[in-house]
Order: sequence, then C-alpha cells, then structure tokens
Amino acid sequence: MLTILEVKNPRWSSPDGQFLDVDVLFEEYQDLGLMPFTANATADTTQGLEIWKKAKSGAYGPIAPYVEPVREPPVIQVPAVLLWERLTEAEAEQVNAAMATQPFRTRQIFLTANTFRSDHELWPLLQRMAIDLFGEERAVQLLGGVDEFEPLSCGSNMNHADEALGELVVSSSNGAVDFQSAKHPFD
Repeated sequence: MLTILEVKNPRWSSPDGQFLDVDVLFEEYQDLGLMPFTANATADTTQGLEIWKKAKSGAYGPIAPYVEPVREPPVIQVPAVLLWERLTEAEAEQVNAAMATQPFRTRQIFLTANTFRSDHELWPLLQRMAIDLFGEERAVQLLGGVDEFEPLSCGSNMNHADEALGELVVSSSNGAVDFQSAKHPFD
C-alpha cells in the first residue's frame, strides 16, 4: 500500500459530484512530486476511499467547483495536393480566377503552401472563397481534413483516401503518398 504524505487542491471532476480530483504526494514516489488522483465514494482502494472521505469532510480544504473542460476545435489540415485533387477541373479554374483577385502575398502563400491549416490567418479567406464559389456543402467536402475525406468519383488517383485515418499521409509537389499503419508492431 502506498503511503500518502500530502493531498492538495480538491476539485470536483464530474458535474454530478460523483468524482473529485486531488493532487497527491506518495512517499514511494516523492521524486515525481504531486500526482493527480481521482477518488469517488465507491473507490476500490483504501487510499481512494480515505481521500474521498477526507476531501468530503474538508480535511484538504474546500472542494473547488466543477469546471467544464474547454475543448479547442481540432486543427484541420488539408495537404495542398489533396485540395487540388478534390477539385474538378471546372472548380480548379474558378479557384484560380478567384485567387487572381487576391493580393500578391496571399496568392504566394496559397501557391507555395504544402498544407492548408484551419489555424492559419488565411483559412477564413479560403473557407469564404469555397463557400461563395461552391456552396457550404461542397466547401466542407473540399476543406475537410484528411480523416474526414470522402473519395470523389472525379478521376483522381486517391484510391485509398477513405482509409486515411490511421495512416501517415505525406504530401509533396509530386502527389500524396500514404503509408498504412501496421496491424502488429515489430518485435
């Protein structure tokens, strides 16, 4: 059994008050410092029950209220070559014409980018352009990340794009290459 030296910072970790988190210093792991620990009323360890009861009684100070975690939206990354492969010839011409109206810096960033990322300053411009040119549904198809890609029957060579999740996709000016993850690791 681990020896508890210190317990600090009790806080509710569930909105229903069924779980609470604390920071615990165990004698056997002092070199690691305080470690996060989750306790509840039905804990299956002596330490878990002890921490739960003492925290509820106020022995470690007041329990901070539950705070809903802030979930950042995931960053969408679209390899440039994949965006162009998703476009039909007619759509590519429309994008080219629309880009010709943009400032030089914007055109150069667009032309030389290896990927288009949703956290980049020009992503809103790319979204607005795609929506204005092709409508919202098509814009989502074009700008969806690699793991969201639905293969299009437009003659592209991305025969395995529907399997992109779990694979490493490497893009270059010569096209995208995908490496499948192994089902079993090397021994």
